[in-house]
Amino acid sequence: MSGLTFEKLCELEPGLLELYRQACAVKDDRRKRSFCANAIWYREFKPVLVQLVGWTARKQDPVLRTSEAYRLAYDTIYHALPDCRNCWCL
Repeated sequence: MSGLTFEKLCELEPGLLELYRQACAVKDDRRKRSFCANAIWYREFKPVLVQLVGWTARKQDPVLRTSEAYRLAYDTIYHALPDCRNCWCL
């Protein structure tokens, strides 16, 4: 499925764009000792993502229900989060 873009996925599932915007809005509170993007990802974002895209997507769209679509959405949204800082995963 070459040529698949995040923009195309968002046309098929607008919830992805909302999830991306939420990820972009996350800020690293530098007053705290550490920040872990992974903790936020697995607690807040991934549970929603799996409902929108990939094998377990709610919509029966064959484009959304692929591994390629899942990887593309996962990478795009995850990388919108701030980088980890002084956390256990570094």
